[in-house]
Amino acid sequence: MTDLVEHLSALPPEDLAALLRRRPDAVAPLPPRDLAELAEHLDDPTSIGQVLSTAPLPVVQVVEALLVLGPQPTEAALRRLLGLDAGTDALDAPLEWLLERVLVRRTDDGLRLSPGLGDVLTGPLGLGPPLAVLLPDLPVRRLQEVLKAHDAPAPTRKAECVAAVQALLSDGDRVRAAVAAVPPEVQPVALAVLTGEEEDGPGWADPGAYALRRDATLWARHHGLALGNPWGPELVVPAEVGLALRGAGWTAPFDPQPPAVPTTPVAPEAAEREQAAAVQTSAALVLAVADLVRSEGVPLLRSGGVGARELGRLAKRTGTSEQDLRLALGVLGAAGLLQAVGGTLRASGEMTGWRAAEPAAQHAAVLRAWWDDPVVTTRTHRDGKVVPALTGGRSDEVHGTVLRQALLGTVVRLPPGRGADAAGALALLRWHLPAVDEPADAQGLPATWVEATTLGAVALGVPTPLGLALLQGDDDALVAIVREALPESVDRAVIGADLTAVVPGSPSVRVTTLLDACADREGRGGAVVWRLSPGSVRRALDAGWTGEQLRAELADVAGGALPQPLEYLLADVARRHGSLRVRDAVAVVRGDDEALLAQAAADRSLRALGLAHVAPTVLTSTADAATTVQALRAAGYLPVVEDTRGEVQVPARPEPAAAARSPRRSPAVGRGAAPVEHDAPDVDALLLEMATSLLSDAPTAPPVDEREQMLRHLAPRLPTAQARLLLHAEKVGQTVVLTYRSSSGRITTRAVSEMRIRGRTLVAWCHLREDERAFSLERVLEVQPAGW
Repeated sequence: MTDLVEHLSALPPEDLAALLRRRPDAVAPLPPRDLAELAEHLDDPTSIGQVLSTAPLPVVQVVEALLVLGPQPTEAALRRLLGLDAGTDALDAPLEWLLERVLVRRTDDGLRLSPGLGDVLTGPLGLGPPLAVLLPDLPVRRLQEVLKAHDAPAPTRKAECVAAVQALLSDGDRVRAAVAAVPPEVQPVALAVLTGEEEDGPGWADPGAYALRRDATLWARHHGLALGNPWGPELVVPAEVGLALRGAGWTAPFDPQPPAVPTTPVAPEAAEREQAAAVQTSAALVLAVADLVRSEGVPLLRSGGVGARELGRLAKRTGTSEQDLRLALGVLGAAGLLQAVGGTLRASGEMTGWRAAEPAAQHAAVLRAWWDDPVVTTRTHRDGKVVPALTGGRSDEVHGTVLRQALLGTVVRLPPGRGADAAGALALLRWHLPAVDEPADAQGLPATWVEATTLGAVALGVPTPLGLALLQGDDDALVAIVREALPESVDRAVIGADLTAVVPGSPSVRVTTLLDACADREGRGGAVVWRLSPGSVRRALDAGWTGEQLRAELADVAGGALPQPLEYLLADVARRHGSLRVRDAVAVVRGDDEALLAQAAADRSLRALGLAHVAPTVLTSTADAATTVQALRAAGYLPVVEDTRGEVQVPARPEPAAAARSPRRSPAVGRGAAPVEHDAPDVDALLLEMATSLLSDAPTAPPVDEREQMLRHLAPRLPTAQARLLLHAEKVGQTVVLTYRSSSGRITTRAVSEMRIRGRTLVAWCHLREDERAFSLERVLEVQPAGW
């Protein structure tokens, strides 16, 4: 730590500011108080893990090779391990990347690694820790036994023993010669033990196999080729031994150049045509799903989200695939336009303003919400099972925004005018950002590519202007691109004699509200189709429309007289609607048609209502009014509800908002709130000011107060920066990830919030368990910001 502080203090302010720019993890969420605290941040394993998550494959390969070579390797040894000639410059770029971020520093003795690298990349190259890490923990007697086993002199001082054993086992020829001298019957088992390639066999049940493995393991431990418990998982083979057993000519994998990805020529105008088609199709689907949820609601699973059965039903209603439907629900939820109300998915308060906006503003809002959504909404589980729509992400998933930025950033690197398929793009991504390609995300990456193609961010394997606008965060350009792709909203419909209403384009709010109320949506695309039927017209009358209002509104939308079949349909349903009236008695059914009442009383499907005559024109029901009305409608009758004075109760019709406004990004179903956007300050100027202050020893943060001194005393394992973070999180209610050791010795990690310190105890609300827990501050090991 002292060496790193001296290194930082020798930097000019401009170079220190450049370091802070490359290592934002060192200044967030709290800026360092001094250079010592900055050095603590820079060597922190969590911060290093965040930096390495953005490293390309050659950098990660170089780090693994350096870790195998020990704490202070030389560049010559690194080149030998990677199989590089002294004159090649393939190593320059990855090594410079590490030097610029102070993950590696040059010294007179070679290269010095940040101590946190070994905690981030465990088991580099599939090998164990180097001898320099393992030998200092061994007693002198054990070191002397290893030297005597190799017929080497055994010094009495520990430092000399460590140096002698390290030199002996670092000699690959000597290690291979020792293994070759093992008796032939034991040698294969010894090699399997040292290389970790033991095959499943009779094992403990076979006395002969047991004896061979015991002899091989004891021999390896006696010669220092394996350290630790001979029968447990603690058996460790030093990295130098593992390298020697891989052969004299073995080199570590190193890919300094990105893979050659097959590409095809793509004309810009072709990509823009595909983009426009994707925007039009996805915008029509999002509107259809939004209007359907707005008018009817969608049942939710008890565990949350929309299940497969309901997705299948909605897919048939909207004429689309279940995957596209999941995407539409996901973007609407991410935009804060949906909410769960009593087990049903309904429109939120933001829906009215969003639906009244112009089509370009509507779709641009959901595209931006998709880009910022932390969940890949169309992903599947590792076993291929579909995840219910509108459910939050699992804790082992990479952030959805990271995947989108990574994929778009990858295809941007393709040669101009060339496009790649999904397999090629993912192969290129795994070179530029190997940290994104974790096993848990094997389904997230392909799903992200499909979503980007469906929404028009990628077309024919190239990033579209829409995708570039999302990648650059240019909302004005995004709206302009969507406006150019989408037609103006249409306030007219073509109503035919076959009782269909066709809107050629994007229907306006007025047209959508009217037709969704009295007709069933049948198709979407370049034109949206509704079909009127007795049931759909009755639904509108049930909702409070009158027959005359429907006729007038439909004629206005059609721009002329209605077809005669529709006139007859409206008149017939309006004439019969209300022929039965229901009131609460518990309940009473009355009407002027005695024959109709007699028919209802004798209807076997209504037996559960217990209908009975009390007069020629009056029936009583054992169910309440709402249940009676629902059962009568299900049986094909057309009742209405009346109050105790005999007046028909007409439900209020929802009116569209007169003025459009952009939706606020509010929490969606099972989601967290999106960050508030602010004008970006001059980051370079702020970092230069911070660097100058750090180098001048001027205070860059509030001085240590009594509360911080108390916390340092009660939580001695916490570094200074993490103690400050804990106090800051307690003050502002920020969620942090807490690592602590329980009374049984088990180390546990939890996301906690709503913290308060009571004496020697930290009381916090645990997100994973959803309960309140108390932690002894003395047992707290680490505190990090949530989401790192």
